[in-house]
Amino acid sequence: MGSDARVFINYSGPDLEQVKRLAKILERQGIELFLDRENIPADQPEVLAKLAGEIRDADVFLACVGPAGITESTWHSWEQSIAARLNAKTDGLRTIPVFLPGAEIDETDPRILAMGVDSRIHFKDTIATDKQNLFALIKAITGQEPEKLVEMENDPPGGLRNPYRGLKYFDVADTQWFYGRERLTDRLIERVQTVIDQRGGIRLLVLVGASGSGKSSLARAGLLAALRAEAIAGSQNWRYAILRPGANPVQALIDIIPDALNLGNQDKSFFAKELRADAPPATVLHDAVRGGEKLVLLVDQFEEVFTLCADEKTQRVFIENLLYAANANQQTTDGSVIAVLTLRNDFTHLLAGFPVQGMRPAPDIPAMIDSCQITIAPMSADELRRAIRLPALNTGCDFGLFLVDKIRQDAQKHEGALPLLQVALQKLWNTCRANGDGAFTVEAYEKIGELAGALSQEADKTYDELSEEEQKIARHVFLQLVVRQPDARVQDARRSVMLSDLCRAKDRERVGTVVQKLASGGLLVTDRAAGQDGDSRIEIMHEALFQYWNRLRGWIEEERESLKEHQRIRQGAEDW
Repeated sequence: MGSDARVFINYSGPDLEQVKRLAKILERQGIELFLDRENIPADQPEVLAKLAGEIRDADVFLACVGPAGITESTWHSWEQSIAARLNAKTDGLRTIPVFLPGAEIDETDPRILAMGVDSRIHFKDTIATDKQNLFALIKAITGQEPEKLVEMENDPPGGLRNPYRGLKYFDVADTQWFYGRERLTDRLIERVQTVIDQRGGIRLLVLVGASGSGKSSLARAGLLAALRAEAIAGSQNWRYAILRPGANPVQALIDIIPDALNLGNQDKSFFAKELRADAPPATVLHDAVRGGEKLVLLVDQFEEVFTLCADEKTQRVFIENLLYAANANQQTTDGSVIAVLTLRNDFTHLLAGFPVQGMRPAPDIPAMIDSCQITIAPMSADELRRAIRLPALNTGCDFGLFLVDKIRQDAQKHEGALPLLQVALQKLWNTCRANGDGAFTVEAYEKIGELAGALSQEADKTYDELSEEEQKIARHVFLQLVVRQPDARVQDARRSVMLSDLCRAKDRERVGTVVQKLASGGLLVTDRAAGQDGDSRIEIMHEALFQYWNRLRGWIEEERESLKEHQRIRQGAEDW
């Protein structure tokens, strides 16, 4: 069945995967579609003019609303405003509101009301299986009742990307799979808007939460992704930099900031020279940002300044430059640096008590943290449901509400449960995909060990595949990558170590082979670019392994007891 109707699809970026699946189904019916990601090359000039022309030439404007809701992104709202003006004409195009699976309708929202009621299409199930609404949509577009859906298929997840991240965080590019933190993301955007508008305020956000609360994902796939999509007027043109402090946070600034600011070679050299000086000023980072520009600097896992960096001077230079850059030009609205920190809640006392010396007047850090801190609380029941179900829906699959609620209830039993949740969902997805039918069942969830056992089961599987000699090497590697904290208020932390520091040169090949097997199993992460001559930087994928992998937790406790025994023997010898 063909159609003379030309259709323009309007959507929000996070809903792209669902929209693409809908577009494929409509194209099978012979309907001519315009979807910007498919029809406009990324390097084509005058994109807005092209979009405006396509809307004017269209007969039908599909206003798609998905789980992300109606966003304020420039293109999304701009396209809708053009369609509204054309709709006002007697011969204008027709708008059909399409609510995708997982979309929530707020009948009091004026933007929803403006779309009308009679012509709505609301997919309750996955798009591919909701034939009733597909028939209704095709009829609304073409004016004809379709006899059948051409080559209709309920695609199993076998050919789809797994939308769950396991122990990895959601990065800026993963925003289309990142659900459950929409309200908190909106709150962060409001805070950024406030700090750039407010005179006399500090441009600093400190995201504080327990290990496993999702701080990195919220900062990257939530806040930074939204700002890059112009959640604030002009924010798509700001500069962005993401760094982890590591063992040398000053070097991390030198490695990241010049490229983020697109500095020339001379300015790069000057920036590095200033920060490495014997007594570097606190103004180096602030001065590097050109007038009129804004830099959003995310320092992820800020606690590494204390757990991995042992040099107090390096700590001081890093912290003072960061705080000065976020404080400079307080009396104007054109401050250049907006600093965003993610910090484990058991390290806030170390930042609050840090002795700042190079800033005059010295800032009141405890008061600063208190005013800039945003606590990352555990997800609510509704947020967990969204985080569990909507990524699957966005690929055209569905877990089913009973299974979703069972997983959600399990997640609410554990503190810092998000890594456990993502591991279980990733493993459940892979298990059901292997079955070929794409059915997500309670039986499959129980088979993978449910939430509490999935991580330990997956880690044990990788470990058990090693030979006896390789298992001994693995134990040594893991224990070298854990920082055992003497302070009872502070949980153990992970650290990154070069492969060359883990073993002797003659053993590097054997140890490197084990490390790669553990990395392939998702337990370690390696960065070969950080080393030379086959060397690489290694660290544990996530601190959740310390808590929920029984084998590793046992090793750590054995090591801790061994250290205590050595201390007791040494103390006894000294007393004698």
